[in-house]
Amino acid sequence: MDGNPLAGRDAFHAVVARHPQVRRVIAGHVHHYAAGQLGIVPCNTAPGVSYQAVLDLDPTTSPKISNDAGPLFLYQFAGDECVAHPVTYAAPRGQILDFADIVADYPTFAARLRSGDGLTKDGFGM
Repeated sequence: MDGNPLAGRDAFHAVVARHPQVRRVIAGHVHHYAAGQLGIVPCNTAPGVSYQAVLDLDPTTSPKISNDAGPLFLYQFAGDECVAHPVTYAAPRGQILDFADIVADYPTFAARLRSGDGLTKDGFGM
C-alpha cells in the first residue's frame, strides 16, 4: 500500500532459515490478505477488519482503501498441519477512498511513507 517493502527482508529470511521449528509466518496490520513463501515457510498477511487496501500494483498512484469487509482468518493447527479458514462477516460495501483526496500534501506524504521513516505524530496532516 505504501510502496515500502519489508525492511530487512534478507536478514529476516536468514533468521527463519536457521530455525526449522518455524512452520508459518502470520503478519497483520496490512489491511490486505496476501500469501507467499519465505524459502519453504508459508507466509500470510491478515486482512483488515475495518477497511481493505485496494490492490494497485502501480507505485505512482496514491493508495486507496475501501470499506469492503475482509475475512477473519481462523488458523487450525494439528500436529504438523495448518489450515487457514476464512470467516466472512457482513459489512457495508462499495466505498473507495483515495489518499490523495484526504491528505493535504500527498506527494510529501507518499515520499515519507516510501522513505521508511514512518509518519509524524500528526499522521495524515503532515
